[in-house]
Amino acid sequence: MLSKFFIILADETCDISRIEQMSLCVSYIDNGFIKENFLEFVLIYDASGKGMAYTIIREIGKLRLKMENLIGQGYDRASAMSGLYSGIQKYIRD
Repeated sequence: MLSKFFIILADETCDISRIEQMSLCVSYIDNGFIKENFLEFVLIYDASGKGMAYTIIREIGKLRLKMENLIGQGYDRASAMSGLYSGIQKYIRD
């Protein structure tokens, strides 16, 4: 049985043509084992912490995952991704 709870993992990068995109993955429990699955690449139009947070929230909704079941967040060390006061983590937590 799949867990209804999940952790979102995100990282942003530029592709070869210098287009900003974010990879989204989820981590969850499946029959007692930790699983991690790639979900998709998403184009980034607003690379601020707030803009990327809203992109993640939108994509979670499109995938029919419930925000109330989000129990963790994992990002790279870039300040826009994980910043305590203005990063993605803060906006999603709020």
